[in-house]
Amino acid sequence: MIRRFGLIACLDDADFLQQDLERLVQWSEKWLLKFNPSKCKVMHIGHNLNTSYIMKDGNHTAELESTDKEKDLGIYVTKDLKSQEQRVQTAKKA
Repeated sequence: MIRRFGLIACLDDADFLQQDLERLVQWSEKWLLKFNPSKCKVMHIGHNLNTSYIMKDGNHTAELESTDKEKDLGIYVTKDLKSQEQRVQTAKKA
């Protein structure tokens, strides 16, 4: 069973998330909708545990890049979930 979301409070929780990623990759391969690990990123929100995650692409294993901010559909999301970056980028356009 894949968890939809969850708190990463300890390294065991990080292991569960890694298992979920592996299940997603298996599902995507079954349905021929492969992930591109170079386009997948991890954002740590609300914890400072030193965690990293990997995805397999065929025989190649890639560690997912960690990021502090990301833009999706024109909205900036930062690891502190504050809107400062959105305001800065909007002001630059004005």
